[in-house]
Amino acid sequence: MISIATRPQVSGEILANCGVLIVFKSYMQRSLLREILNLEEENEDYLSILEEGQCIARVNSVKRPFLLWGIL
Repeated sequence: MISIATRPQVSGEILANCGVLIVFKSYMQRSLLREILNLEEENEDYLSILEEGQCIARVNSVKRPFLLWGIL
């Protein structure tokens, strides 16, 4: 299943159960994003400094989230 959401009305439970989660710079509640990405609190600021073409990815088979960026 693939789900794309641009609004914060998506249930936190749905997001938490995704096998792969990609988050671009967002103005959603950073605490919610930090929780579903499994980011440590001291890394929460990364969510607000992502640049164009960058995202943070969480994959269930990888212990920690990681930064991805594309060539623009």
